[in-house]
Amino acid sequence: MTSSDDLTKAQTHFAAGHLRRALRAGWHAAETALLHGDAETLRLLTELATSIEATASGGTAKEATRLESYCRHCLDASGGAVESRAITARLSRIRKTTRACPDCKAQIPEDARVCQHCGYRSVFAAGQTP
Repeated sequence: MTSSDDLTKAQTHFAAGHLRRALRAGWHAAETALLHGDAETLRLLTELATSIEATASGGTAKEATRLESYCRHCLDASGGAVESRAITARLSRIRKTTRACPDCKAQIPEDARVCQHCGYRSVFAAGQTP
């Protein structure tokens, strides 16, 4: 299913008065649109989320606000291009490097002194490999 198919599904649910279903389909459409760089679907989802927010109350309205905010943040303010590459780049810098545990071979953080899988205690300094 494409992001535009999911958007159509969300719009259909909204038109029928099924706000929670519309939000679920909207989140799925946003996810797919971000993966495929579909800025137009994200723009339309922003409008749909605003409409749901105006119609709904309570938790459903809050969730619609979150969807609207998420879609806006995924769009670059300088032209409406999807920022997925920038988000991916930032996340990849956050990830820590790993190494294999000398005992069980599970991947553990490079600076770990104890393996969370088998309890092996490393006597190596951070950055050294056995």
